Amino acid sequence: MIPNNTRRLRSYSPIKISPINLFIGVVLGIAYAIVLYAFLYMIREALRIGSITSKYDLWVLSEEEVAFYNFFLAFIAVIFGQSIGIKFCLHRPKAFFQPPNHRIISIVHDQNVLNWYFLSWFSKLSLVFALSIRITFPNGYYAFSFYPTYSYIFTMIIIVLFLQTWNTIRLTYRKSFKWMFMAFILSTAFAFGLSKINWLNYQKINHAVLQKNINYFHKLELPQTNHYEQLPKPSLVREIYIVQEETRRRIQNFILADDKKVRLTELQQQIKYWQFAQNSRAEVFQMVYRLHIDQDTDIAFFYQVVDELNQVTPIKIAYAVTPMHPEYDKRYYQNCSFPSHLPNWEADLKELKKVLQNPAKRKGLIIIKPIITGDYLVNGTLVTVEQLQAKMTNLIVQNKDYTIVLPFDAYINFGQYFNVLSITKQAILNIREAYAQQEYKQTFKELDYDKQIKIRQAYPFYLFEIKKELDIETIIK
Repeated sequence: MIPNNTRRLRSYSPIKISPINLFIGVVLGIAYAIVLYAFLYMIREALRIGSITSKYDLWVLSEEEVAFYNFFLAFIAVIFGQSIGIKFCLHRPKAFFQPPNHRIISIVHDQNVLNWYFLSWFSKLSLVFALSIRITFPNGYYAFSFYPTYSYIFTMIIIVLFLQTWNTIRLTYRKSFKWMFMAFILSTAFAFGLSKINWLNYQKINHAVLQKNINYFHKLELPQTNHYEQLPKPSLVREIYIVQEETRRRIQNFILADDKKVRLTELQQQIKYWQFAQNSRAEVFQMVYRLHIDQDTDIAFFYQVVDELNQVTPIKIAYAVTPMHPEYDKRYYQNCSFPSHLPNWEADLKELKKVLQNPAKRKGLIIIKPIITGDYLVNGTLVTVEQLQAKMTNLIVQNKDYTIVLPFDAYINFGQYFNVLSITKQAILNIREAYAQQEYKQTFKELDYDKQIKIRQAYPFYLFEIKKELDIETIIK
C-alpha cells in the first residue's frame, strides 16, 4: 500500500553519537572555524596590500566596513566549522557487513559538495573583484563599496549557506528544527565574538602606506574646476608637488619631486634629469609637468617656482585638479589635469603694450584683480567667485576684441589665482559652444577642424599676467 511505502521511504535509523565524539566534533569545528577565519582575514588584507599604487594609495576600510566584513568572514568560517563537526559525528566507520545508511551518506556528501562548490565560487568572485580594482578600475575602491548599499547580498549568502548545510538533515530528521535554530543562535554568537579578532593591525598598515602618500600626508587640497581632462600620455607626465609644512614659527612651502624634497634652486636640474632620461628628443618635447599645488599656497612662492621653470627650455605644464562637483570621493580623481602655460611677465608685458595700441583692444580691456577677502575686482567692480563667470561672459560677449589682464598680488593664494584661469576658460568655452550652436547647429566638438580653429580665433583664451609693481594704470596709458 502507498502509505506503508511512504513510511518506509521516510524511515531512518537513529544515529547514536557518543559524548566523546560529540565533544571532539565541536572542538574540531571551533578549531577549523578559527583557522579558516584567520586565512580569509589574511586573504582580505593581501588584497588590500595588492591595491597599493605607485602613489601609495591604498584600499582603506572604515571601522564600520572592517566590522561588517570581519563578521561576514567569521560567519562563513563558523558555517564551515559546523560542517566539519557534522561530518565527524556522522561519518563513522561501519561494522563488517553492516548495511550502509544512505541518509547519512547523503548528508556527508552534501556537506562536502557544499564546501567545495562555495569555495570555488567565492574564490573566483574574489579574484575577479581584485583584478577589476587593480587593473581595469584603478582606485575603484574610492568610487565603489559593497557596504552599506549592497550589504544585503552578504547577509543573503550567510543565510543561504547556513540553511543549505541543514537541507538534507531537515529532510531526514523532521524534528531537527529546534537543533537547527539553536545552531544558528550559537553560530551567530560565536561568529560575532570571532569577528572581534583582528589578526593584523590594519590601522598600522594603513598608516605605514599612507605616510608615503603625498596628498594624504601633507593634506593637499587641490583646486577645483568644471573643466579638466586626462593627459594623453601618462608615461611622459612628471609630477611636481608644492606643499606646505607648518613649523613652530611659520608655514613653510617646499617642493617634492620623485618622492624627495627639491630645493627651489635645484628644480631646473631635476627637469633636465627627467629630460635626459627620455629615449628621444621628440619625447622630451611631449613631456608634461603636472603641478600639484595646495589651494592655500602663497602666490609669491608659486611665482618663484615659475621663475625657475621659465629658465628651462619651453615646457608644457598642467595643474592637478579635482572636479567642482565630484560624484565620488575626491581621491578617485587622481589624473584630472588643467593644461595651461607658464606665466612669463616680460613677454606678457611686451605683448600687452603692443596689443593695447589697438583702440578696439583697449576698449575691450578686462582687468581681473583677486583681493585678499576672496572676492574679485573686475574693471573696478566687486564680484564674488560665484558671480565671476557670469560677469566675464557678459564682458566678452559685449566686446569680441577683449583683452584679459591679471595683475599680480602677493597677498592672494594659489586657489584665487587658479579660479581666474578656470572660470575665464569656462566662460570662453561656453561662448564658443553657444556660437557653434548658433552658426552651425552643431556642438563645438562635432565641428570639423577648420571651423573649430575659426571659433578659437574669434574667442581666444589668453590671459596676460603682470606684476603689481609695474602699475596697470601706467601700462594702459
